[in-house]
Amino acid sequence: MTVVEATGLTRRYGDLTAVSEVDLKIAPGQVLALLGPNGAGKTTTIDMISGSTVPDAGRIRFDDVVADPARLRRVVGLCPQALEFWPKLGCAEQLVMVGRLYGLPRPAARLRAAELLERLGLTAKSSARAETLSGGMKRRLNLALAMVNDPPILVFDEPEAGLDPQSRAMVRELIAELAQDHGVLLTSHDIAEVERVADQVIIIDHGTVLAEGTPAELVSRYDLGDEVDLIGDPDELRRGLDGVALLEPLEERSDGIRLRLAHSGEALGAILARLERLGVPVTSVRSRPANLEDVFLTLTGRSLRG
Repeated sequence: MTVVEATGLTRRYGDLTAVSEVDLKIAPGQVLALLGPNGAGKTTTIDMISGSTVPDAGRIRFDDVVADPARLRRVVGLCPQALEFWPKLGCAEQLVMVGRLYGLPRPAARLRAAELLERLGLTAKSSARAETLSGGMKRRLNLALAMVNDPPILVFDEPEAGLDPQSRAMVRELIAELAQDHGVLLTSHDIAEVERVADQVIIIDHGTVLAEGTPAELVSRYDLGDEVDLIGDPDELRRGLDGVALLEPLEERSDGIRLRLAHSGEALGAILARLERLGVPVTSVRSRPANLEDVFLTLTGRSLRG
């Protein structure tokens, strides 16, 4: 089984430790998502995994053999968040060129380019210069360039950034298809999407791993309860809820109160009965269980990052 395994990855920039002792494994049949706020160390981590940056400590093994950056650049296909292509070259032209750089014979490189253009919905643009493409098409071309030599490991940094819903669905299907026989590592700020496609999740902040597991395991582990919106007069609702065990402080909204109930606390039905006894009217109720985004915000905080 083709596996990339990193242990103790550390990268420093002067006095700043961007990544500290990160462990991860990327294996076929699995989508691993790396989540973190801006500046958490995600990009530095994937740069080390893909051979673009050399770690100050730790090691990366490919098929159980320590791999140097040159080896990693051949076995790991990286699709960076920033669009990288040759603006003046046609789509097929640059895919063929990259294939030739990887050592593919010209006929094989042309065939591979045609396959990728078709898979990513770019066949009609095969002769078009990259600079003339729409933003979504440029993103798809970026994906194709990462896949030219069919590397066993693929790293996608924000692969759905700037895509319309149709293109997002295409990329989602592509990732699921690739993960059948490739290892896939992705980063994304769309946590709901990660919850849909990822088999394993690592949450990182300030260069340190805070939690890892399947999305369901993480939600269960932190047991954040249910978010409930009670629609009614905020002042009356606050009075009626005084003394109820909650996981988070009450959040007053223009049309009511938002609260988070512990699973071990009072049941929603009991709370509604309490409000009725106190004569506090509730116009309507909306409730949802905790999700991966709730876990992420609990671990990394709600403060905006640069």
